Amino acid sequence: MKCSWGTVVVLPLFLGAALSNGVSYIRILEGEDATVSGDFETYSLSMLRCASVCTQHPTCVVWAWDSFGASCRVYTLLWPTDTVTSAPPSLRTYGDVGGYFLLRPSSSSTWTEAQQHCADENGIIAFVGFEKMKLLMQSMRSSAAWVGLHRDHVTGLWKDQLGNVPQDVYWGSGFPGSGSYAYYVVGVLYSALGDFHSDMGILCAYA
Repeated sequence: MKCSWGTVVVLPLFLGAALSNGVSYIRILEGEDATVSGDFETYSLSMLRCASVCTQHPTCVVWAWDSFGASCRVYTLLWPTDTVTSAPPSLRTYGDVGGYFLLRPSSSSTWTEAQQHCADENGIIAFVGFEKMKLLMQSMRSSAAWVGLHRDHVTGLWKDQLGNVPQDVYWGSGFPGSGSYAYYVVGVLYSALGDFHSDMGILCAYA
């Protein structure tokens, strides 16, 4: 199963998404009477201004706007959980998830098979910053996923699928050790010694 987001359109013409300072925010959790779980600051702002405040905050990847009372939530830190928070129908949640999607395969897969699952959806297995990763995982109610990091056994460095060496990677205690493939579980990364089967989700990026 592939996660799906609301239609990407531009405010103020439509209300499916908000474009602020070059960041496109897409409506998530639509029709679920829920929003993300995390720490937030509350403001009395218009919808478009709410998006702008999030864009200016260094750790904000998601915001929510309540049409009842024009109340704005700017999330400064998402919790490492796959549980979302109940919210009134008037609260609309928008996240910076553009370019990425999660797959939930019908059966378990290895990291190598996960690569192919992404390719089948015209994508590549991906790695993304932790706030956006938490946003994606909450949106899909998923606690674990294969991600696009692997060890280069020539250099010993961990690289993504484009050959880049990501910065600020937060490994679980005792990791990465001698593992070769990376997976994410509620807020931290772990490494697998071998290419084992797992029923985890898969983080992909559009190629």
